[in-house]
Amino acid sequence: MEKEQSIGRCHYCGQTQLIESEKELPDDVKDEIATGKCNCKEAKEANKNKKAREKAEVNIERMFGAVYGNTATILKKALKPIQDGEIDKITIVTSDGVRGVVTMTEKGGLKTERIETTKQSVEV
Repeated sequence: MEKEQSIGRCHYCGQTQLIESEKELPDDVKDEIATGKCNCKEAKEANKNKKAREKAEVNIERMFGAVYGNTATILKKALKPIQDGEIDKITIVTSDGVRGVVTMTEKGGLKTERIETTKQSVEV
């Protein structure tokens, strides 16, 4: 089967890239692929952020997904707004006291935490 060749355009600088695919792709998909291949500063930064979000999503799923599916979904939806600077961090406390926290690190990475606090007290 012969591959389709088409042109995609970087979202940031407009540079065109040759795209090969098994079938004809919509323009927005071609542009997304071209942006992923582009070497302009903005595209590189966007690709770095996208990879960080993907890794954070895997970490969130691993830490919360099996037991706290809704918590994982909410934390994943907050990743882009955190990266974009719209919010500083998100903290969710489940009904049984487990906290999920996502923040930006000083180096621009995404930090995911699962905090379980155990407290024992005895009064006499």
